[in-house]
Amino acid sequence: MLHFRRLGERLGIDLDPWRLVGELSPAVRVFVAVIRALRGLEHGGGDGRPLILFDEPTALLPEAESARLIEMMRWLAAGGAGILFIIHRLAELMATCDKAAVIRDGSVVFERPTSEVSHDDYIEKFKGVEGEKLVPRPGSLFV
Repeated sequence: MLHFRRLGERLGIDLDPWRLVGELSPAVRVFVAVIRALRGLEHGGGDGRPLILFDEPTALLPEAESARLIEMMRWLAAGGAGILFIIHRLAELMATCDKAAVIRDGSVVFERPTSEVSHDDYIEKFKGVEGEKLVPRPGSLFV
C-alpha cells in the first residue's frame, strides 16, 4: 500500500488505497490503472523501460483532467517509458505527441513527426480523402 501511495504522490494524486475503484472519478481510475501497470513492471522483470498503451484515455475526461493525464504521460516518457497514445482529438495529438501515425484497415498509411505535419494533413490521411471534401453541407450527417 505504501508503494501505491508513493506513486500516487509522484503523480500528484491523493490516493486512498482502501477506496473502491468504482467510487473514483474517471481520471483517477486511469491514474490507478497506470500505477498498477507500473507496479507490475517493477515486480515482473524486463528492462525497466515500459511501453504503456493509452487507448483514448481523454475521451470522457474534462479538459483539466485531460491536461493532468497528459502531464503524467510526459513525466512517464521523461523517465524512459514509451507511450503509445491512441487518440482522435487532433488538437491534443498536435500538442502532446512527438510523432504520429495514421492506421487504416490495419496498416500504417502515414507516419511523421507532428512538427512536420498540419492538422489538415492528418485529416486527409485519416479519412483518405482531400481536406476540402471533409466540410459537411448544412443538414447533412458528417461522420
